[in-house]
Amino acid sequence: MDGIDYSEAVELTDALQQPLTAACNYIGAARILIGSDNADSSALATKRLEEAEIQILRAGDIVRRFQRAALKHSPKD
Repeated sequence: MDGIDYSEAVELTDALQQPLTAACNYIGAARILIGSDNADSSALATKRLEEAEIQILRAGDIVRRFQRAALKHSPKD
């Protein structure tokens, strides 16, 4: 890989796995809530989607941090 070595790639995938898994779980819970007859399900589904959004933004922050680090350590032409 250009600009990133194996250990950095592993670190990136490990760092991204947690927030993306959490976002998937929150979205799955929202889907279940949307299909339920519970009076509070709409509010709960909205909360789960907000939590998913936070985790997705967190994953984006991780990617941006790795991009900055890669640019800082990239060979100068």
